[in-house]
Amino acid sequence: MKTGSKKSYTELIAFAVILTASLLHICMNNLVSLDELWNYNFARQITMGLVPYRDYNMVQTPLFAIIMSLPLFAHRSLFVYRLACSLLVTVQSFVLYKALASETKNRLLALPFVLISILIIDYVSYNTLFLLIALLADLVTSNGQFKKHALILGALAALAVFSRQTSGCILLLILFVVIAAFYENKAKNLLLYGVGFAIPCTVFLIYFLVTSSFNDFWDYCLFSLTSFGSSNGKFYNSSIVLLLLLAAEIIVEIINLVKKRDTTTLIHFLIGIPVLVITVPIIDYSHVTFAVVYFLIPAYKLLDGKWGNVIRNSITVFISAVVFLCIGGLGISRVVNSTFTNEASELKCVPVSNDMCEDFTYLSWMVNQYELNGYSVTFYSSSSVIVSLMNGTANPPYDLFNNGNFRGSVESHMIYVEESCNGEDKIVIIASDYYDEGWQNPKGVLEYVEANCELLGSYGRFLIYRGH
Repeated sequence: MKTGSKKSYTELIAFAVILTASLLHICMNNLVSLDELWNYNFARQITMGLVPYRDYNMVQTPLFAIIMSLPLFAHRSLFVYRLACSLLVTVQSFVLYKALASETKNRLLALPFVLISILIIDYVSYNTLFLLIALLADLVTSNGQFKKHALILGALAALAVFSRQTSGCILLLILFVVIAAFYENKAKNLLLYGVGFAIPCTVFLIYFLVTSSFNDFWDYCLFSLTSFGSSNGKFYNSSIVLLLLLAAEIIVEIINLVKKRDTTTLIHFLIGIPVLVITVPIIDYSHVTFAVVYFLIPAYKLLDGKWGNVIRNSITVFISAVVFLCIGGLGISRVVNSTFTNEASELKCVPVSNDMCEDFTYLSWMVNQYELNGYSVTFYSSSSVIVSLMNGTANPPYDLFNNGNFRGSVESHMIYVEESCNGEDKIVIIASDYYDEGWQNPKGVLEYVEANCELLGSYGRFLIYRGH
């Protein structure tokens, strides 16, 4: 078989394996992450006629939600959303495969690394999209090809900003510096970079103006960061192992940079800086994962450089098969230990824990009963989005009830709280462990409800109040 044909055949097999692994890992995951539900809810609300920022705040830039809403126009369900997420992970993982396999001795060796990167995914979010953009920027700038693609880099920079505002702005500046430092015809290529950046920006500007959401977008996505972003941090012990792995990867990158002193390694490291920013201020397993995946590239190339000719393809295939079976086995175990609900059309075909399905089915029924009897119901909980999905409704801002959703100020969210308690036709459902269930839940809400509403009863960990 010719070298080119063999390469294409290997890539085709790799893509098929990556696609299958992504589908198994994402679609067979049981419903345990509120973050996944929040991101799904952002996308579904677009299909329900709501406009981001004007009608609800996402505490993020809109590109991921807009992309994920497209398949939901055909059928609005979490399963369809997961299919779309699987395709995004497939593309991101295949770009990672291309980056790992480029100019290495054993292209097949990249596959188990990519499968491991899929296995450690917790849930898909706008960070996944940003990682894809960063990997594409790295792929464009590798092998000396970046001098031909200033326009593409500009477009990628704009898409990065509209995927994740902080990291995107940093990537925008870094790519600008790369062009200014390494391009021969700096003026021309900086102009092309600016044009590439302006094209997506113009499209989004038109969108914001047409939907009358420009001022809200500017306020929520940029100015609100100064009011709540600095205090929005937390460290989780679950990230320790990945942080140690990330530290080792970065050390390898720095050693390569010192030894080689080449442009490609330097640019890869620079593009990695905004990916590292994803890990803060919330340092947990999910956020650290993205940086670990990006910095797999230098660690892999070190391994391939030392043992790429020694490791046989049969060993690589065996390791890939083991990781693939782990992905499939994990998915099967999740399905076996879960149940499927017929109570909510949007949650069909998605494995759900038995307790959560029973609890929220009853809570959603109770909310419906109160509303049928003329009450206005407000649900104060980080889990309130589940009731919205059960009922097929949208309830901003309560679906994402955290500090950033209210620009972080006490006054802004207390206005909603006071209104929700004002009148005997108002019902308030609030978690008894309000501050433990969600550390980003706005302060003062539980105390106000307890002081100004009448306790009617409780169900599980939820308290039911009536306003005065």
